[in-house]
Amino acid sequence: MADKTETTWLFEFIGEAWPITLAAFLGAFAAFIFQKYFESVKQKNLDFSSGKRAQFVLVSQFTALSNLNKQYLNDKREDENRFLTLHPITLHHEIMSIHVESLLYMLDDGKDADLLNKILIADQKFKTAVGVLEQRSNYHSDFQHRAAEIGVEKALDTATTAILTDMTNSLFDCFDDAMAANKEVFEQLFTYLKNKFPKKVPLQYEEINL
Repeated sequence: MADKTETTWLFEFIGEAWPITLAAFLGAFAAFIFQKYFESVKQKNLDFSSGKRAQFVLVSQFTALSNLNKQYLNDKREDENRFLTLHPITLHHEIMSIHVESLLYMLDDGKDADLLNKILIADQKFKTAVGVLEQRSNYHSDFQHRAAEIGVEKALDTATTAILTDMTNSLFDCFDDAMAANKEVFEQLFTYLKNKFPKKVPLQYEEINL
């Protein structure tokens, strides 16, 4: 009789407990799924923000190159003596660089995996153009100081002429190369962000007037 009573109690306990246990399990499972979804959405938002920030950096770099081009270089492109008549140029503000770590998610995107490499190349070409600009400006400034001390004819010897000519030609080439690379990769990044995050709005072409 005792065994029957204990068995009945056990079944009654199980019958009363399993809905509570199931509810607790379903609640925990739902919380887990919600947390994973929340983390996924948060990561996508971060990824998109990183991509848009890279766009902004590219825009800043292109704008800097374009302004310098318009203010100083364009008028000297056909000048045979531009190595001499193009005076030292100073950058008055620091331009941001691409934050590579925040864009590493692009490496997992199959055919678009090479996009990050193209962005880095464009970023490096910008830095190279700025570096050549600063190097040439420093050399030209030194030449002006020597010319002021010993005269232009003595300061502008064969070696100085060759160096200034080479630096000046390199400056124009680097600027043109950097601007072309920047524009191309910006368009590719725009398309990538538009396809990967269809509900988001990346920077538009019209907004930056490339």
